[in-house]
Amino acid sequence: MEFQINSVLPDLSLNKINFSVGTDNSPEGIYTHNSMYHYVITEEGKIRIHRQIDNEEEVFWILLNEILFQVASDYATQNRIPGKDFI
Repeated sequence: MEFQINSVLPDLSLNKINFSVGTDNSPEGIYTHNSMYHYVITEEGKIRIHRQIDNEEEVFWILLNEILFQVASDYATQNRIPGKDFI
């Protein structure tokens, strides 16, 4: 899947998203196990989100959301106005 994303968006850095073939004890990220995609988010050592997905299209939507959130956060941080913006 990482190859497919890089073929469409070659300049995009996906180094913050872990892609792997996993087990039931896999770390945070997106991995495949038992013919399913697993999307896992942890916080303070506990699993907060664990979605099991059976199609690539839904996984792409999750990745797009992650990517766009990071792009928007980076833009807001780089362009904030001290004393006026929240961050």
